[in-house]
Amino acid sequence: KPSDVIIKAIADKHGVISDKVFRGLKHTIERAQSYTGYFCVVLYSKKNAVIGFAHFIQNSKETEKWFYTDLWVDEKYRRLGNAKILVTAGYKYLSNIGAKSLLCTVDNQNIPSIKTQISLGFKEIDSEPFEFFDTTDLLMFIKEIY
Repeated sequence: KPSDVIIKAIADKHGVISDKVFRGLKHTIERAQSYTGYFCVVLYSKKNAVIGFAHFIQNSKETEKWFYTDLWVDEKYRRLGNAKILVTAGYKYLSNIGAKSLLCTVDNQNIPSIKTQISLGFKEIDSEPFEFFDTTDLLMFIKEIY
């Protein structure tokens, strides 16, 4: 479980809504940990500042299926491959623990994120419900884990 310090550092990256993000992250993490597996990949700069993160949550009914959400990279570190580093690190961990698939959703207007998913080997699928998340009106992607 990430400490409040890490959650706060992540939430602070969202500016004026940081308190709302902090409460939302704590709530989501607590719910996910109560019912499923959860982990967060955090990327730090050489100066130990948080420059990116992604949350990975296990499906409680289909435990070999995972979902990643809240992929975020600081503006100064975008377009440098850091999103790929975060997702790939989570994917490698999931591979090591026997997970079979990783899903994510993307707003259909977020072209850079769509391109990132495709470059990482994700395939677009029909959107399906996933615990804790409203996937309505979002594009859904899946990548099989080997």
